[in-house]
Amino acid sequence: MRGEIERPRFGPMRDIVATIQPDQDEIVRGDLAQTLLIQGGPGTGKTAVGLHRAAYLLFEHSTLHRRGVLVVGPNDVFVRYIGRVLPALGEKDVRHVVLERLTEPKRAPVPEAPEVARLKGDARMVAVISRAMAAKVGAPTEDLVVRETSPFVRVSPETVAGLAADLIGTGVPWDRARTHLTDRLVDHIRRRLELRGRAPSDTEMRRVARTKGVRALVATIWPPVRPEQVLRDLLSDPDVLAAASEGILDEAERDLLARGSAKWSAADLYLLDEISARLREPDRYGHVVVDEAQDLSALQLRAVGRRCVDSATVLGDMAQRTTPWAAGSWDAVREHLGLPSRVLTLSKSYRVPVEVLAVANRLLPLIAPELPPTLSVRHAPGSLTTTRVPDVATALAAAIAADPTPESTGVVVHDDQRSAVLKVLTDHGLSVAHAIEDGTAHDITLIPVTLAKGLEFDHVYVLEPAAIIDSGPDGGRLLYIALTRAVSRLTILHTEDLPEVLGVG
Repeated sequence: MRGEIERPRFGPMRDIVATIQPDQDEIVRGDLAQTLLIQGGPGTGKTAVGLHRAAYLLFEHSTLHRRGVLVVGPNDVFVRYIGRVLPALGEKDVRHVVLERLTEPKRAPVPEAPEVARLKGDARMVAVISRAMAAKVGAPTEDLVVRETSPFVRVSPETVAGLAADLIGTGVPWDRARTHLTDRLVDHIRRRLELRGRAPSDTEMRRVARTKGVRALVATIWPPVRPEQVLRDLLSDPDVLAAASEGILDEAERDLLARGSAKWSAADLYLLDEISARLREPDRYGHVVVDEAQDLSALQLRAVGRRCVDSATVLGDMAQRTTPWAAGSWDAVREHLGLPSRVLTLSKSYRVPVEVLAVANRLLPLIAPELPPTLSVRHAPGSLTTTRVPDVATALAAAIAADPTPESTGVVVHDDQRSAVLKVLTDHGLSVAHAIEDGTAHDITLIPVTLAKGLEFDHVYVLEPAAIIDSGPDGGRLLYIALTRAVSRLTILHTEDLPEVLGVG
């Protein structure tokens, strides 16, 4: 088994541009200040281009060695690949992380219903979080009396509120806001003393900043809070949720959010990150590379964007988006990422044969009408075979047993068919690997279609396309993904009629 990302070779820096194609060169050489959103169809090499760009920028900009590069991938297979493809850059320069661990969770997230995850990833939740955090902000009610100076200084609640107003209004992270307000209070006290003929020393004013009264006042406005407690209160207290979401969410949506588990889901992690960002800034990197960005929610994109100092390279294929919480378009990605950016398109496939891609492209008007078709540069006559059979599993086993070609072989099936197909294959004495396994000591890799994204094989069998396309709202995209996993040959086996949109029989 191989991933699509493993095709291009990564060599020394002097070879880095030579290993890419002319249409990819603009992306690799893009300026550090540019955030690029890369739309690339199957086999266009978008992932490799993103990694080459990271290496190129590290080579060209010494500041990146101090700020570092963050590479965010969809799964552990991707992260293992990064560890092999960028060994010369060193761990101190590049950090690679799976998306679900971007926020550094203490425990693995628990599953939750797709409709709940979709709502938690919705951009409207940003406003809900903002209100929940605003409710935690306090207000001074008594004078601050600083007795550590001579003469002592009294500061009214109204003056304190004026000094803090813009810090509260602009949403400066709490840690920074506390520091800024402390500095403003000290400056105000210094000016008051100077008006009375005093010239306090810096040492004296530093002591004032550390006094119990100043520290207590600042903590009154921005009290110590834990992100976990803020989110737990929001999701478990109906009154808190109602106040924070009034005019934003309806009653049915509030019911969906009602917390039913003491553990955090993947979507919760990004709500926690949104809260944490209002308390303190996360670690930031000079450049961030994100793969499979078409599947990210608004909250996930915001988490990525706030970790960028200079720019990002964001890679994906909108025709392959399959998560219920996906942002849905490159315009939406740009908006939620929060970085000035432009979209570039890779339209040439160097992996999928012309004959295969021509059939897959017939799905585009159904699944992504806004996208141009990807065009292959590889002709492979005979690479596509479509066969109607009495039983797809039995026909598959016979075809694999009769094929002497030493190729990597993948079988993509509707998730519900996997167990039945597996039984037939093992009954025929075939060694079967799962999509999550890493290795080649198997005759075949059996892949539920929902896990096929990003993988590739020399020879791919797709079973019952009609069952895949009819599996739900993302059925067309899942079929598109399944059909484009092949490097050399694609065999479609079916008992049911093929979807008319494919135009093959």
